[in-house]
Amino acid sequence: APVVSAPVAPASSSGGSVRQTTVVGTVLSVPGALGSQIFYVDDGSGAIQVYKNDAQFPELREGDTVRVSGTITESRGEQRLKIGKTNRIVVTGSADPIVAAPMEIADISDADHGRLLRVSGIVLARSGSRATIESHGAQIDVRVADGTGIGAATFARGASVEVTGILVVANGTR
Repeated sequence: APVVSAPVAPASSSGGSVRQTTVVGTVLSVPGALGSQIFYVDDGSGAIQVYKNDAQFPELREGDTVRVSGTITESRGEQRLKIGKTNRIVVTGSADPIVAAPMEIADISDADHGRLLRVSGIVLARSGSRATIESHGAQIDVRVADGTGIGAATFARGASVEVTGILVVANGTR
């Protein structure tokens, strides 16, 4: 599904610009699952976080095809489509949810940024909502969002886990 972008007025005197964009894609996670003000859409090139400050979203299901317009920004290394009160989220179709691709942690690269992945491994460490998972000598950091309903006990040191999530590469960390 194509993404259409058009630059508009500069966002700051530092030369940056704001891009109004329309994204057409498939809902990967519904509002509330990974954060009260966000959901994720896969536009064919990877996941885009859709953010709405007032958290007022229409009823969405994983697998829905949507058209969303807003402003492209970045948050913690993630591409974010920020939508305001006047922007609309239009459901244009529905299909089965996208299935996470199983991957070995060692095979994950920065090029997988934005992909929905499933990994398995052993919990090396956990601190709050973050855990480090290891498999065959390779490690990945995982952040568990509040909306998942997954308790901290699931990530006890030494536990064997299977994790499905959207890969975010920020500051050289996955």
